[in-house]
Amino acid sequence: MNSFDTEPDIEPEPTETEPLRTLPMSSSNPPLFLLPTEEKFNGSNWVAFKTTILAATKARGVTGYWGSPSPTSEEWMQRDAFTQGMVTLNVVNPIGHGVKLDGTAAETWTSLTTLRDATSDLGMINAEDALGAIKYVEGTPIDKHFEALRTAWQKANDQGSAIDDKRFRTVVLKSMPKTTEWNVIVGTLLNAKTSVEAITQLTTHAILLGDGDSAVTAAQTTQALLTQSGGKRTLRNPHEKCTNCGRAGHLAPKCFRAGGGMEGQFPEWWKGSRNTNPTANSASTAPTAAPTITPAAHSAVVSADNNVFDQRLAFSTMLNCAKAERSAPLISYADSAASKHFFADRGDFETYGPVPKEDEAGTTADGGEFHIQGMGRVRKVVEYEGRKTELTFENALHAPNLTHNLVSIGCLDKKGCYTVFGGGRAIFYSRDRKPFMRGEPHNSTMYRLDFITPPSAMSARSLTRPTDFETWHRRLGHVGESVLREMISEGACAGLDVTKKKTDGRCEDCIMGKQSRRPFDDIVVPESRLNERVCFDLWGPARVQTTGGKVYMMLAVDQGGGGVEGYFLSNKEMETTVEVLEAYHVKSERQTGQKLLYIRTDEGPEFVNSKWKAYCQKFGIIHETTAPYSSSANGVVERANRTVLDRGRSMMIDSGLPAHYWGEAMATAVYLMDFIPSSRHPGKTPFELRTREKPDIAHLRPFGCVAYAKIPKEKGTSKLEPRSVKCVLIGYFGRGDYKLLDRSNGSIFRSRDVIFEEGSAHRTLSSSAGPTTEGETLDDFLPDKPVAPVAGPAPPALAPAPAPVLLPPTPSPVIPRRSERIRNPSAAAVGAIETEARIEEGAEKGLDWARDNAVPTNTALLTTPKSTDDYHWFPRSYSEAMTRPDLWKEPMDKEIARMHERKVWTLVERPEGARTMKNRWVFANKYDENGLIIGRKARLVAKGFTQIPGVDFFESYASVVRYESLRINLAVGTILGMEIWQVDYTSAYLNSPNQVPVLMEQPEGYIVRPSDVYEVSPAAGTKIKDNERADDERELVALVDKAIYGTMDGAHNWWKTLDAEMKRLGYTRSRADQSVRWKKVGEDRTILCTYTDDVTGLSTTLELAECAIRELGENYELKDLGAVRFILGIHVERDRDRGILTMSQFEYLKRVLERHGTGMWDCAPKYTPLPPGIVLSKSQAPTTADDRYFMQDKPYREVLGSIMYAQIATRPDLSYAVASLSRFSTNPGKPHWQALMHVLQYIKATLHYKLRYGGTGHTSFTPQGYVDSDYAACIDTRRSISGHVFLQAGGPTAWGSKYQPTVATSTTEAEYMAMSRAVQQLQWMYSSLSDIDFPQPRPAQLFADNSGAISLTKNTKNNARVKHIDIRHHYLRECVENGDVHVNYIPSAENIADLLTKALPRPAHHKFCLALRLCEE
Repeated sequence: MNSFDTEPDIEPEPTETEPLRTLPMSSSNPPLFLLPTEEKFNGSNWVAFKTTILAATKARGVTGYWGSPSPTSEEWMQRDAFTQGMVTLNVVNPIGHGVKLDGTAAETWTSLTTLRDATSDLGMINAEDALGAIKYVEGTPIDKHFEALRTAWQKANDQGSAIDDKRFRTVVLKSMPKTTEWNVIVGTLLNAKTSVEAITQLTTHAILLGDGDSAVTAAQTTQALLTQSGGKRTLRNPHEKCTNCGRAGHLAPKCFRAGGGMEGQFPEWWKGSRNTNPTANSASTAPTAAPTITPAAHSAVVSADNNVFDQRLAFSTMLNCAKAERSAPLISYADSAASKHFFADRGDFETYGPVPKEDEAGTTADGGEFHIQGMGRVRKVVEYEGRKTELTFENALHAPNLTHNLVSIGCLDKKGCYTVFGGGRAIFYSRDRKPFMRGEPHNSTMYRLDFITPPSAMSARSLTRPTDFETWHRRLGHVGESVLREMISEGACAGLDVTKKKTDGRCEDCIMGKQSRRPFDDIVVPESRLNERVCFDLWGPARVQTTGGKVYMMLAVDQGGGGVEGYFLSNKEMETTVEVLEAYHVKSERQTGQKLLYIRTDEGPEFVNSKWKAYCQKFGIIHETTAPYSSSANGVVERANRTVLDRGRSMMIDSGLPAHYWGEAMATAVYLMDFIPSSRHPGKTPFELRTREKPDIAHLRPFGCVAYAKIPKEKGTSKLEPRSVKCVLIGYFGRGDYKLLDRSNGSIFRSRDVIFEEGSAHRTLSSSAGPTTEGETLDDFLPDKPVAPVAGPAPPALAPAPAPVLLPPTPSPVIPRRSERIRNPSAAAVGAIETEARIEEGAEKGLDWARDNAVPTNTALLTTPKSTDDYHWFPRSYSEAMTRPDLWKEPMDKEIARMHERKVWTLVERPEGARTMKNRWVFANKYDENGLIIGRKARLVAKGFTQIPGVDFFESYASVVRYESLRINLAVGTILGMEIWQVDYTSAYLNSPNQVPVLMEQPEGYIVRPSDVYEVSPAAGTKIKDNERADDERELVALVDKAIYGTMDGAHNWWKTLDAEMKRLGYTRSRADQSVRWKKVGEDRTILCTYTDDVTGLSTTLELAECAIRELGENYELKDLGAVRFILGIHVERDRDRGILTMSQFEYLKRVLERHGTGMWDCAPKYTPLPPGIVLSKSQAPTTADDRYFMQDKPYREVLGSIMYAQIATRPDLSYAVASLSRFSTNPGKPHWQALMHVLQYIKATLHYKLRYGGTGHTSFTPQGYVDSDYAACIDTRRSISGHVFLQAGGPTAWGSKYQPTVATSTTEAEYMAMSRAVQQLQWMYSSLSDIDFPQPRPAQLFADNSGAISLTKNTKNNARVKHIDIRHHYLRECVENGDVHVNYIPSAENIADLLTKALPRPAHHKFCLALRLCEE
């Protein structure tokens, strides 16, 4: 089948009632030649079509009309039309194939041959590949195989391959199977002279093996599930009849059935191997036993573009009416002859139900029937070219007698899929024509499909942590919520730490799994001691076997409070049940120290029999039985049965696991009952009653939750392989170990090293929904107790409407004059309008990026606080802020007051057709150096991205102090004992005028209506004349005259204003850094470093510092923050007695760990930023659906950016890791993410690292540099990496790690280029010191570990080897010649810059960190 062939036929086939049409020519002309529809030219059968047409024209004597014949005019016209019709009427869609319909027959034929006979190198290569890909499959007709080879040979030669007969003979031999039966005959034909000779011998050999053209083929014997009743196949020898089985087509010596001469020697394709009786009795068919190895029914790998077949799909298959024990996964085939889909293994079904009566039996090709047992959903995963796709089959049919799964190609076609056959395989395409699956040939109609099973885990790691009430409800197997609240209030278990007790609605899984009648309120008198009376009951058989093949569950309940024990049985014979009694007897007496006195059961034969009677008499146990049909007399165990089933059913619904894992769910429910008090013994758990100790349940996790198991090093195959595998929790092995399921292959294993992702509960109401209505509780297994409703926070009061604003008498605002001529909008204006439109459209759709209060959706590792009670919480919009007006209303009022005080805007009526700029509120907490909140800040920020360059602003650049300048000045101030102080300009931007006045919307929450505006005058209270119109007829907007935060030119405007103020005060601006200024007064001096509105100052005396602060505050409001403690997120500490200053980011990095990564604050520490020897490349980017699914919620760039800030400010030891990982920020893969997590673990271990300046022996602030490179470090580009670090006052003040812009051809060249970059930095540092009147002696000292590169700085002895180096790198040589720089040799083991060029082992890494004084011994 080829689903792409959808064009309708141009001409119908002639029928018996429709004679062949003839042209109006002489009666001697033959009838018009018409091919059957399937043989007409359709674009893909050119060779066969051309051969047929040429033969037909030759037979009719009109071959000459393809050229230039010369008959009479009338005869020529008739015969030319006849010849032309032979082509045009036998082409499907002739216009689409470029057939010339007007003109002569020769022109028509030429239009086809010119295109179709054209050869090309690509066509020849493809044709030869198609010929070589044809392989013979044993059991299929060999004549069909040779037919395919000859056709492909002809196609290849038509494309210009020139394959002669000798070469074709080699192709024929290579196409035969590499098996013992065929290797012998192929070896004897290597010297055959022609292909005909080889084909003849091979055909003879195939007939002897039963695979010849006269043999019964697999296609003929496996036409399963024919839709027409009574469909018959053609027998090879219909005249023969077997005396053994009575069937036609063979004799007794060749009969495969019992008693025949070839009994049991049937080939794979023979259906008779399944059963001698083709009719199955559906009434007596038992549930299918789960195979020893079951293919995964539900893969955890889900492609981003799943192909879900959501209607009923029918699959054809081969039969075996006698169910066979299977020791390996079933093979699956795609069959073009099949009419329905079937799966043979019950374990493959995720959901299961009865099948309609009309589908309870399937029909075979020979008229036999087989049983169809049920139907449901099946999931399979396939892989094509590295891309995994999950296929979901709804309403798939279950036929347990089949030996293969079959996928109907016809049904796939009906669902919109496409199948293309060719090259010895079948390729399957989805609706959007993307390939997702490939089938290898099995016979003429069947193609083998390989469903994948990813590798399994070896072990895991667990974390115990508190969580909310809803999660504890799931952890404890969906225990009743009233029981759980009682356990919490009475402290029934250790480790039961609840972070949030409020719930939202009811648990949907409990409703689905537990709903029943209201319980009877009986008075219960419990037994006086443990093990006094134990009740037994048996439940089953289950419709589905467990993974271990069990169908019964037997419970033993100690009425004295000893708990519940569960056992799973394959049958309920008395020998099996008495073994349970014996096992329980021994265990209970050993555990409790009390003798078992009574047992109680019903009168079922599994309990009342000779085995149980003998056992009870032997040990003196009294066996009590209940009367028939009075289960309430054994109510304790009956109630336990229901409780276990209810909780197990709820856990199954919650987890979404297939039904055959019910045993694991019930076993977990039994295990959890040991930690839950019962109504007979309220307040105490069975565990406490037995051991007199409260149980610790901190290790519990929800059944079916995602678990990431650690693979031990002993089981790993490579150091670069993943260290964990994704699993599902399905039980416990005691307190510390977990029972895990790898859903990719169905394996179950035990592990203690697990990381859990518990997910969220399925509640009837979302977290924002209101309280539930009154009704019956779901605790149907214990008497209910009233629970006081949990009081939620009262809804916040709405912000009061703003009072009328009294404006002072000011001149009417001047609206910028605009030209009245009609203008065409510029590209920038159109772009700004389109941007606003896209944002509004995105906001209406609820997209994160378009909302003011956007929270990123890919927050797998982000832990943004949800509760407004959280200490670090801050709102993301005005509406959120108003949920806590006690915290945020005052900061907003202050911001608006400052706006009015500084006359930032004037309210004017919106000009007709005017475009306005929007704004939003931004909130933040202000922290001190210890990470404590010292204030809350609200700022009105304009959406300046809508401003148009050249219209709304002209300049936007603003300088801020470089971190190197800040560190250099702090080091200088430390050595010289200067006063280091800090001030902050209040609302700095509001002090500077705009380049162009801008119209802006009024801020949210502070909108003023026209009727609220009054004119203040001697006759106060009189409305201005324009206010006579109603508010809905006009609107006020803000005409902004001052710079505000968020505008494109706001920072530039403030920098220009501040720079002018500094010049007025007599400060000189540094040429090396425009945000560093200095002023000298006699022998004293003051140095200022400005970062927007933050100013860090250094003064030689305290009096000079106070004077400088007073001067800075003369014209603009500022805050005096005193001695420096906290600069740009950096904690600064100074010990003036020891002469030491330190800079660290402990609190910042702590928040990074808490924000980026679940459990990263408690992670295992690492002691190097990256593992030594790690190799990262772009080839590790996601290539499969699994990889993309893994990375889709990983905030790689957010985490990397957070680390990068620390690396720039205070952590040179992170430089190499940041430089390496930054290369993959556009498309990171799983190895890159794991490396980034390794960096976070290193940060956890080194939070105490800090920069240190000054101290004993460190009194010089002359820069001293170290430089190094790692040759060809990038395996993608083979570029080297450069690293340098400069020390002043004993600590690093400047550093860098960067990949070089070009490929170096040697280590010398790489080192030379690194030295050139380091010298540029060194020259800048000398210039920076000179600009603030601290010149340093020359030459500057630079240390490197490559003698060749050092020599190259002094002479050009080996010019031939280095003449290709870019001229800009020779700046280094000039500096050396001028005496500005001197390069010294240092051994590699002592070169500190080695830290910035590669991932070092822990000893070397720690050694260099000590040398940089980042840490102490």
